[in-house]
Amino acid sequence: MTREDAPDPPQRHDMTDDRNNFILAMRGVTKVYPGVTALSEVDFSLAPGEVHGLVGENGAGKSTFIKILSGDIRPESGSVLLDKVAHSGLSPRQALDWGVRTVYQDDQLVDELSCAENIFLGVHPAGGLHRRRTLLRAADDLAARCAINLPMGADAGSLTIPERKLLAILKAMAAKPRVMLLDEPSVALDEEGKRRLGGVVEAARREGVGMVYISHHLDEVFAACDRLTVLKDGRVVARRERDAFVRDEVVRDMIGRDSGSFFRRRSGENRAEGEVLLEVSRLASGRELAEASFAVRAGEIFGIGGMSGSGRSELLETIFGVRRASAGEISVCGRRLADHSPSQSLGYGLAFLTEDRKRTGLVMERPIYENEVLSKNAAVRAGLWRDGREAFAAVDISARLGVAAPSVRQPAGNLSGGNQQKVVLAKWLLTSVRVVLFDEPTLGIDVGAKREVYDLIADLAGEGKAVVVVSSDIPELAALSDRVGIMRRGRLTHILEGGDIGETAILAHSIGAT
Repeated sequence: MTREDAPDPPQRHDMTDDRNNFILAMRGVTKVYPGVTALSEVDFSLAPGEVHGLVGENGAGKSTFIKILSGDIRPESGSVLLDKVAHSGLSPRQALDWGVRTVYQDDQLVDELSCAENIFLGVHPAGGLHRRRTLLRAADDLAARCAINLPMGADAGSLTIPERKLLAILKAMAAKPRVMLLDEPSVALDEEGKRRLGGVVEAARREGVGMVYISHHLDEVFAACDRLTVLKDGRVVARRERDAFVRDEVVRDMIGRDSGSFFRRRSGENRAEGEVLLEVSRLASGRELAEASFAVRAGEIFGIGGMSGSGRSELLETIFGVRRASAGEISVCGRRLADHSPSQSLGYGLAFLTEDRKRTGLVMERPIYENEVLSKNAAVRAGLWRDGREAFAAVDISARLGVAAPSVRQPAGNLSGGNQQKVVLAKWLLTSVRVVLFDEPTLGIDVGAKREVYDLIADLAGEGKAVVVVSSDIPELAALSDRVGIMRRGRLTHILEGGDIGETAILAHSIGAT
């Protein structure tokens, strides 16, 4: 057994806390990595049935915080308290046995197992679940309790990203936890998915489960949480009760400056009278995409909204050639595409940034520079690296995009979410693209990094490229887009322009309320 796995003997810890009925706490926790202090003297407490928000920019220490409470790593100093019993660190087994369950931003499901099997993997309730019928019934009962509807007999690998997130939360609930650590639980969820998530949180609250709720979406945190702790550079810089949840003040706590124009396009950027670079006519693909028609001009940002399952992502995948079109036409720069592959799309001037950068956008274990030149260089795709040339190009594009890394030889998996998204973008900008398709471009990144991504998207439009943005973040769509197309049940049903673009209108058309 390694030091990481071996728990220290508990010691009684007499102390006063701002909430005397806390079940879990940190006191003076510090974690140091070579060259960086990830957490410094952090105090924190969580009461039964409480939802305690934890916010901060990427790199603020939130991931380290979760790893310490889940037993993945041990702090250099300080205590973790379980039921007021202090430990200098936890092992993963100790955390699990006590009742800590973590829902990570990466869902960590087994694709080859069914939804029901994933839910009860490692959990053995009374009566046993070795029979399929019993397993499915137990999974359906749990889902009904949490107001979630999933195909329990289907393999997890067949689910959409929002469905996988809900399944991961059900898996945590199946273990009857005392504490749940929720890391970006609403990532990729549309309004309906967020409503269902809220139902799960309330169900857990009623059962006395304490929850640490980590999210970059402040409106969501304000709605769900009883208290809020703000981390910056590994330190607690603010603690707020519900009556002190003020968006601009919390943003200032997080990033050290006002939110200002974070969600406002700069004037003079609408250049929607340029030439048509992308034209889609009556496009269809399988059951998910029934019909979509629109055109995007040089210098224009065309947003696409709609609920989860409306066909938003399938539309971009069909345009790029990931899915085969069953009907309709696609034209890029006046050239018609037919039965095209993703590599052919690249040759036509198309780029596609997928919603799941870690699974389909990056090779996480490879260096930044290899990822950035992957689309440009056929030799690189074949595994024939010319370190000097590729590294030189990567240094240049990384500097242009502001990728925060000590070296382009650092693995992409070591970067924060915002910097990973910049590396994905760099991969395409090193090619001669005219049309850029973004699927959830700010998924799981903080408000400061979001602003940087917004500026990059606006810069692409300013360079005369046609930009298409799919997003489940309605304020983001309303702020970024020159026009917004609405997908509903596989069809592009409306296109909003000018003064008609607004959060209320986007949501109303998305749910069919108009």
